[in-house]
Amino acid sequence: MFTITGIPYYATSVLAVTWRDGVLSGDAALVSLIEGRALALEGTSVGPEEGPYTLHEHLRDPLSALMLMRACFPFDQQIVTGNYPTRPPLEPGDIG
Repeated sequence: MFTITGIPYYATSVLAVTWRDGVLSGDAALVSLIEGRALALEGTSVGPEEGPYTLHEHLRDPLSALMLMRACFPFDQQIVTGNYPTRPPLEPGDIG
């Protein structure tokens, strides 16, 4: 379980959204926005630039969900807490 707290691009106050086992909870508008983005990206790659990626059911995967959630907040307006995923280590020769 992890939570992002901050001021989303569309808001003027601090909001939070939590991911737990593939389910989002928190501010209803923010949850709806993230779920809509996940649905719109169904069938496309979601994940960190260097992978791994999901193609379907993005919110089931914690790393893909984190990427979608973080995209709703300016980088300097978000705090991620809890047991959040990190990208896998790069292999020798990888750029990232």
